[in-house]
Formats: sequence, structure tokens, C-alpha cells
Amino acid sequence: MSSGNTVKALTEKRNDLVRQIEKHQAAIRQLNHDIDSIDGALRLFGAPTQATEAAFPCYRKEISRIVVGALREAGGPMTVKALADSLVDEDES
Repeated sequence: MSSGNTVKALTEKRNDLVRQIEKHQAAIRQLNHDIDSIDGALRLFGAPTQATEAAFPCYRKEISRIVVGALREAGGPMTVKALADSLVDEDES
């Protein structure tokens, strides 16, 4: 196998893994939203709710990947506030 084919195959595999991560992260966001909705309904009835882990736990290297991705998309320098705003906007979508 030539190095060109190897690079292409590895790139395709990496892109597939990124798509899988995005799909699963979207599912986790939806599940967390559902839990929040149920917790709100339980509070209406005066029932205690269980504390859950943070809605979006950060896995190893995830913060770096997210920040570097936002900086790449910006295409130029960003202030810390602009970076934070872009990350919040991404999270809300």
C-alpha cells in the first residue's frame, strides 16, 4: 500500500471517528436536556431531584480540541471573550 493510500485511509477513518463523536455528543446533550426537563417537573411536585454529574463532562484533551477548533474556524486572532462566546454558541446549537 502506498503512503498516499495510507494517508487517505487514515484521514477517512479519523473523519468517521469525528462524526461518531459528534453524533454521540448530540445524543448526550439531548439526554441531559431530557433529564433537566424531568427534574423541573419533579420540582413542580415537590419531589427531590438527584444531583447528576455535570451536564457536559470534559474528557481528556476535549477542551484543547474544542478551543483549537474554534480558533481555526475564526481564521484569525480572537479575544478570550469572543472565544468564550463562540464556545457557548456552539454548545447551544
